[in-house]
Amino acid sequence: MNKIGICVVGWYYFSKFYKQLEGSEFEVFVVAHRYNKILDKHKLKYFVKDNVGVEYGAYNYYINNIWKKGYDVFFMHDDIDCLKFNDVISSNYKILKKKNINHASIVNGRHMSYTERFFYMSSKFTQIMVEEYGGVWYDKENLGYTSRKAQPSHWHPRRYNLGGLEFKKRSIDIEKKYKIKIRFTLRDERVTLYHRGKKKIKGTYNSKEKEQQRLSGNRQKKQRKREEKIFNIKHKKGQ
Repeated sequence: MNKIGICVVGWYYFSKFYKQLEGSEFEVFVVAHRYNKILDKHKLKYFVKDNVGVEYGAYNYYINNIWKKGYDVFFMHDDIDCLKFNDVISSNYKILKKKNINHASIVNGRHMSYTERFFYMSSKFTQIMVEEYGGVWYDKENLGYTSRKAQPSHWHPRRYNLGGLEFKKRSIDIEKKYKIKIRFTLRDERVTLYHRGKKKIKGTYNSKEKEQQRLSGNRQKKQRKREEKIFNIKHKKGQ
């Protein structure tokens, strides 16, 4: 029997999604940043914690308090839709195990790259993360800020995303040191991801949209370079 854990960050509470979680064959646990009666309605195991470090704070809590050694885990936001949740997890899990991939993102669009909205960590990768770093790093000063407008005005414009930058850096360091396969992307059209609970991230596009995405991709590359610079500056100063 496969040992698979499911960590969900509770915030938006999409009813259709939570209904599928109740009937899941896997071990589901919700790390909620705010309570909603839907958790008890669907008889889910959960813990409500302050929204510190946004999703990375939730992932770290799960790994250090809920995760069982030997279990592979799928982490996800709760503003997603899955056509047959159990099948999505099972089929992607088979691919990951067959290809010996220890860390991957599940997305729905051909143009969408790696994301921590819905991703997988093998028990091996999780154990290394715990042994090397004590879990998932998160910004203890980020009290739920998910955008430039929401964060304190004196912060660097991209400070709110520091958790993602740190996660990326540590993942790459682990890949180099342990020679394992990480940061892969699996595309599954049965999965629909949303942006902060509202705007659907589309899974297909026409030729005009494709060109827009290409241009957007170039902008994203430049933005990533700026983010890396921010990250390096902060850590050189010991922050």
